[in-house]
Amino acid sequence: MSIYQIFIFMFYALDAVYDEVPNETLGNYLSGLNPFLFNDEGSADPAEFEQFKTAYNEIFNGTTQDAGMLYDFCKAYLVKNAPSEVIKAFGQVEKEEWIELFEKTIK
Repeated sequence: MSIYQIFIFMFYALDAVYDEVPNETLGNYLSGLNPFLFNDEGSADPAEFEQFKTAYNEIFNGTTQDAGMLYDFCKAYLVKNAPSEVIKAFGQVEKEEWIELFEKTIK
């Protein structure tokens, strides 16, 4: 799975939480993350995906990671870069559910 696909997976996870419990801060953050606004690999706010990609490459240096490690990375990334409401929202995504959906997605 590419870095961009992992970014999209994180976006979908946060969007699913937003659908259940709308929150203005989360909605605004999702607007900047939106990977579908443009035709290229990126985000509505280009800095968002670039920052994600840089953080990923610094930690994993091109190695392949399993779903659990990617969940932990996304959580740590958000803790470092996102507002507290977004971090709280990602905390509602259960790691086991993330892993299960991730594994179904890559098959």
